[in-house]
Amino acid sequence: MLSKTKAWVLGSGIGLFCLMTTTAATAATISAPLTVPFGNVSIGDTANQTVSASFTLGGDEFLPSISLSGLVSPFSIGADGCSGAPSSNPCSFTVSFTPTVLGLAVSTLQIALSYTYEEDFVDFSDVIFGYVLFSGTGIDPLPDQTVVPIPAALPLFATGLGALGLLGWRRKRKNVAANAA
Repeated sequence: MLSKTKAWVLGSGIGLFCLMTTTAATAATISAPLTVPFGNVSIGDTANQTVSASFTLGGDEFLPSISLSGLVSPFSIGADGCSGAPSSNPCSFTVSFTPTVLGLAVSTLQIALSYTYEEDFVDFSDVIFGYVLFSGTGIDPLPDQTVVPIPAALPLFATGLGALGLLGWRRKRKNVAANAA
C-alpha cells in the first residue's frame, strides 16, 4: 500500500497563506514476473517470450495507463498489448532476444502504471513502477565438428588410388597370362 501526502493552498493574499496536508492511502499495484530467462539462443536466431502484467487499482483510482521502457539490445519489445490504456487486465507483451555476440546478455524492463485518483474533489496523478529482468546467452550457431585438414586427407586418398591401381594391374596381367596359354 502506498501512502501519499498532498498539500495545497486554500487561500492567499497580502500576508495571507494557508497550507493544508492530508494523507491518502491508495491500493494500486502492478505485478509481473521478476525474471524471464531465454536460455541459450544461437547467434543470429530470435527467441520470443510473452510476458503478462496485471494491475489493481483501489476504490477511487481511474484512467490507468501503462508504459514499457528500458530494454536495450539484443532485447526488444514486439507485440505490445499493455502500453497506453490497456484493453484487458492482465495485459501481455512480447519480448524478443536476438543475440549478436557470444555470452550472457541482461536487460531490465521498467513497467510504469500511471493513474489518476480523486481525493476531496481534487484529481491527483500518481505513478508506480515494476521491473522485469530479462537474460539470455548467445551461443555458437554451429556445434563443434571434427574437421580433417586437406594435407592429412591427401596421403590417404593417394594410398587408396595406388592400391586400386595395383589390383587393376595384377588383374590385367593375370588375364593376359590366361589368354596366352
